Amino acid sequence: MVRSLALVGALLLFVTACSSAPATTAGGGQLTATLTDNAIQLSQPTVPNGPVTITVKNAGSVVHTLVVLKTNLAADKIPFDAADQTKADERGRVGGTASQLQPGQTVELKLDLTAGKYVLMCNEPAHYQIGMHAPLTVN
Repeated sequence: MVRSLALVGALLLFVTACSSAPATTAGGGQLTATLTDNAIQLSQPTVPNGPVTITVKNAGSVVHTLVVLKTNLAADKIPFDAADQTKADERGRVGGTASQLQPGQTVELKLDLTAGKYVLMCNEPAHYQIGMHAPLTVN
């Protein structure tokens, strides 16, 4: 009888401990950047600082890239690259896609972002100039 009570007590303790454990969630921010033929649409304008996963979707009909710059400049005020006037200057780059994204392709980009202002842009020739850029704030 004492053994049965001890076993029941142990089971109750186990069940209580398991049910009261806090739920764990993956840390970090999530963001989707959809690249069309003339714009970048972000799923939200801000993310928390720390690890951020950016799902990059090429919804356009031509190849695109995604470059992430940390800058205090407005998204439409990034200067031209001195060596190639069809591209924007990438000073402040903190990451980006490893290669061109084909139409319909989706990749995940994982970055560790500190608080501040960022610009996400496509830096294929002339794409930045036609409006393929978006501001992002990291809190």
